[in-house]
Amino acid sequence: MVFLEVHVYDSLGRVVQSFVKITDTVYAQSETVYDSLGNVLLATPIERLSTATDTGSLTLATGRYQSSAMWYDGFGRTIASANYGTNGGVALTRPATVSERC
Repeated sequence: MVFLEVHVYDSLGRVVQSFVKITDTVYAQSETVYDSLGNVLLATPIERLSTATDTGSLTLATGRYQSSAMWYDGFGRTIASANYGTNGGVALTRPATVSERC
């Protein structure tokens, strides 16, 4: 059994998606969103559900999402981070400001 790791890059050469698959079946996937300075704003690893039957990219119906968000000051230093876990099975939209709970 041979695993293939595939990376998708944005125009600046940053990895925005990664896939681990055997033939056409994706078993793990990750998605990363960056700000204009290259800081990671949202990182989402996704693992294939045992009940998934599709072979392509993982979705909320076929994968378990674990989202983490980060916030930075004007110098690019991390001021807060939050692990949203599965976010109740809903895709996470990173809040623009840090929650008081972070």
